[in-house]
Formats: sequence, C-alpha cells, structure tokens
Amino acid sequence: MSEELGISHILEANIEEKIKEEYTKLYNEDKCFHYLVYEENKIVSIGGAVIKTDIPFCFF
Repeated sequence: MSEELGISHILEANIEEKIKEEYTKLYNEDKCFHYLVYEENKIVSIGGAVIKTDIPFCFF
C-alpha cells in the first residue's frame, strides 16, 4: 500500500513487519477490531476500529 501511495521512501525499513507486530499487539489486547459483511458467501463490506490510547483519546 505504501508504494501505491508513493510514501514508501519516507517510512522506516521493514515497515511491513513493524505494522504486523503492532496490529498483532492491538488484536491481542482487544484494542483493534475488524468486521466483515457477507452476502452469498462473498465479502461485500469491511469495517474496523482501533481503540486509541494516546492523548486526548485516552480520556474518553
């Protein structure tokens, strides 16, 4: 995705692995969720949420 957006040159090395580690951590802590909607055994919609813990989100 970063290549398609043209931002891969400004990201850290091994960014894919770092992103995977961070998402895995969030899922394991129940701070990240994704939902799929199926119609006739095909995915027709996807949505997700990340519970933010940085300021100001940690106060909600």
